[in-house]
Amino acid sequence: MNNESFRRPLGLLVLSSLFAACSRDVEEGDLPGQAEKSGPAAVDGTQTGATRATSPALDFALADPVDRERMAARFAEIKRVGRYVPHALLGSECTNAEPLDTCTWAGATDAVVVGTVRAVRLTDTPVAGPAQDAEWKWYQTCSVTRPALEIDLDVEHDFAGKISGSVTVHVGKRQVDILSPSPYRGADGSLRWAGSADADNPLAEGQRVLVGLHYVKDLAAWSLMGEMISGIDAEGTVHVPRAGCMHRGPVALDQTTLSHASATLETCLATPPSAAALALGTQRRQTWGDEKLKGSGANPASYVAAECMQPDFQIPADPEQ
Repeated sequence: MNNESFRRPLGLLVLSSLFAACSRDVEEGDLPGQAEKSGPAAVDGTQTGATRATSPALDFALADPVDRERMAARFAEIKRVGRYVPHALLGSECTNAEPLDTCTWAGATDAVVVGTVRAVRLTDTPVAGPAQDAEWKWYQTCSVTRPALEIDLDVEHDFAGKISGSVTVHVGKRQVDILSPSPYRGADGSLRWAGSADADNPLAEGQRVLVGLHYVKDLAAWSLMGEMISGIDAEGTVHVPRAGCMHRGPVALDQTTLSHASATLETCLATPPSAAALALGTQRRQTWGDEKLKGSGANPASYVAAECMQPDFQIPADPEQ
């Protein structure tokens, strides 16, 4: 997210007092900032010694009260987890909803994987966008493309028994847009993360994760399809990130050991999915995936593809057209 979206007209006095208050928080270690030297945690939990950026404190000072509350919650989550995993920026926290049952969540996926991140990249292909006579179409070329995200995982274990070795997880551009921190291309073309207070790579090589995946049969691809990635720290503790109602994970696994989470998931997936799990899987495919809802086409930019924002209608995807 562009930092400018947080900025609001403020009087100089109000701005100064807010920034001063935020700076005091930084000095006390409540918010990431220049007074605290640290860096991205390595796989073994050590620190690299890099100096944290000051932009989160400035963003906090310039934000309106609603944004500040949201940002403070995000900083608190970052501090608790210790190492980044992206959160869902949009959507309610489901405070009035029943907690998502672990077996219901697991049964709604096609695979539940523990793995290690090998690579993360933004990609412009495949790309889907608007068409003159349809809701969307595939493009070979596009004037303006918003990239999707791909995550290569070395799979340690798939509780559903469907994936072994390695897998590429596809994150459609429309889900990329709700992630916080949000990935984008830097001026040099490298992957950067907007709003990252601690590091430029919240999903880094060597990081262990727990994630539910969905299979897109027509494309033979594995998609995040609205799921959020849970982090596993150096001590083997699972951290389920906060998320809105349509992205939440099983809170019962949060702050548990990986061995406990594994035993729970093995038990869940030893039996066929429940009716609630099947309903949740259908809902996710209709909201984020490849299943049409009420006659509308499911745009691949939601679950697997980059999004073409300025198509060239004179260059069809099929040369024979």
